[in-house]
Amino acid sequence: LACRYNKPILPLGFSFRKASWIRKHIFKQDAAITVTVGEPIFKDDSLPESEQRIDLATRTHEAICKLSGLKEGENLYPPIFDHNKRAEGDE
Repeated sequence: LACRYNKPILPLGFSFRKASWIRKHIFKQDAAITVTVGEPIFKDDSLPESEQRIDLATRTHEAICKLSGLKEGENLYPPIFDHNKRAEGDE
């Protein structure tokens, strides 16, 4: 949709941590979730249209990994490119 309507993608990074003893027992919090909002990512108009979606997905994936605090090699999931298949690999 971002490519079709020439809109930016706003990457969001999420991180999770278990609550410390004080937070859990005194404040009754089970966990803390941090949401980090990144800079908007626009499509690269200098690329051919066939490559814009893949480039945008790759740059967004990298930005989300960085915002989430993942180091290179820690992320188990590569960027998903929609070739009319489900993300789970179902045909």
